[in-house]
Amino acid sequence: MAIWPETDTAAATQVAERMRAALDATPVANGLPPYTVSIGVTMVQAGDSTVDALIARADAALYQAKAQDCNQIQKG
Repeated sequence: MAIWPETDTAAATQVAERMRAALDATPVANGLPPYTVSIGVTMVQAGDSTVDALIARADAALYQAKAQDCNQIQKG
């Protein structure tokens, strides 16, 4: 989990995409497949009464990314 204060969804998605792309471009030894990462991005919303609600939404976006096709970013 990463928390980026004062960062909107678009900026957070850009940071997450740079992280994903950097891992994807990292060479792996011994002929193994490249690293992949799926990331769920979300923002605090008006109805969030606990941090758990925020984490649950990010987690749901992460699982959506994994289900669709790993190695991508999903917003929740």
